[in-house]
Amino acid sequence: LPTSRRRHLAGEDLGTEGDAIRSPRIIVSGWACRMRTLSDGRRQIFGFLLPGDTLGVCARPNPLALATTLTLTKVETTDAAPLAVAMKEN
Repeated sequence: LPTSRRRHLAGEDLGTEGDAIRSPRIIVSGWACRMRTLSDGRRQIFGFLLPGDTLGVCARPNPLALATTLTLTKVETTDAAPLAVAMKEN
C-alpha cells in the first residue's frame, strides 16, 4: 500500500452517515468509532475501529456511509484504493 498518510485529530469526522465515501482508507494508528447521533442528542456506537481496520473499502460502486465515523483519539490513515480496486475486480 502507498505510504501517503493522513493525520486526523481526536473528534474529527472521517465520514458522515448517508454521504458518499470520500476515499478508502486503512487506520494505521489510533481509535475511531462508527456511530449515529439520536434525535435526543445521544450517540449510538455500532463499533470501534482500530489499527488495521478499513474505511470505505466496499465492493459496491459509489457506496454511501451507513454510519458516521468519528475519531476518538489522534488517528493516522493511509490510502486503501489499491485494496478497494482489488475487491471490485473479484
